[in-house]
Amino acid sequence: MDYEEYFDSLIEKDLYSEKDEIIRILKDNPDNESIKNYGIEDLIFEFLLALNEKDDYASIVRLENILAEHYPNTHEEEFGQFADILIPYYVSTRQESKAKSIFDKWIEIGYDYDSILITLNRLVHYGKESWIEEYIEKEYFNIKTSPNLISGAEEDLHFYKLMIEIGKINTGVKSIDEASEELGKYDLEISERYQKILEGLDQGLNFKNDRGDYILGIVNDFQNYLNSKYDVPYLESGIVMKALTDYFENSKYSDLVTYFKIRENSFERHMYENSINGMSLNTESNYCMLYYLPVFHRFLTEKKIFTEDDFEKEGEKISSVTRKFRKEYPKKAWILDKLKSNK
Repeated sequence: MDYEEYFDSLIEKDLYSEKDEIIRILKDNPDNESIKNYGIEDLIFEFLLALNEKDDYASIVRLENILAEHYPNTHEEEFGQFADILIPYYVSTRQESKAKSIFDKWIEIGYDYDSILITLNRLVHYGKESWIEEYIEKEYFNIKTSPNLISGAEEDLHFYKLMIEIGKINTGVKSIDEASEELGKYDLEISERYQKILEGLDQGLNFKNDRGDYILGIVNDFQNYLNSKYDVPYLESGIVMKALTDYFENSKYSDLVTYFKIRENSFERHMYENSINGMSLNTESNYCMLYYLPVFHRFLTEKKIFTEDDFEKEGEKISSVTRKFRKEYPKKAWILDKLKSNK
């Protein structure tokens, strides 16, 4: 049977409504010449988008298995698209061996670096710090020397590596010297002021005269607080605090209490601008920031920087922003639900 006419007709149809027929044809006719001649890569790409839009993971898994068995060339060409969807899905459903298998193959194939970065960010929120560290160890120098990537592309991994090593220092796994030696392999170093903070030598700092160092000390204390009280990895808390400090750094207020308060309109604007039209990398970090911001304010209250009244009023503003952001970016709200389910 000639399926080219049917495939052409799909341009005018809702692909999701045709899912059973498409999957049946691909499964039952692997040797059909019209399918081989058609070149189904573009169809698979669009079909996968349609399935993902409906969160139909069962059909995505079926499609991936069919392609792997019967259409290996197409499977390899589209593997990155499947990986981008299935790695977070398998991790979130506690099928970690399947997720790791796909992740390892994705690295081996060397698929689109930007897509891998987005998936790495998702893995941060699922606590897969060790996977990210493994990726950096395997691929950092390949990325750095790749003629197909812009100069400095490896710098996207610097923050990940730095936070991983800072976590090892703060938890006693490594000394500052040991971590510094490791970071040196990646053209990184721990600044002198950061070393003083890690060594607890920042006690004489004050907000008025040493704002940058003082805030860095607060951030490090909060990361320790999250790790000890909620078992939050330093890489995840580092991403959260980077998003927060990017906002707070724009504050013109000279007193510490007001500095850490959000202005609802400017905070919303910061989040929307940071989301780059809803791309996963920043939108998910924003949701993570919304989740941890009340925890940060509780931390400030325990340190006697905030009063209970400050804490309550800030909580109302954060709840308002969260409702609006959920409405604007509902597809990425999984991160809030994931964080709540783990705490």
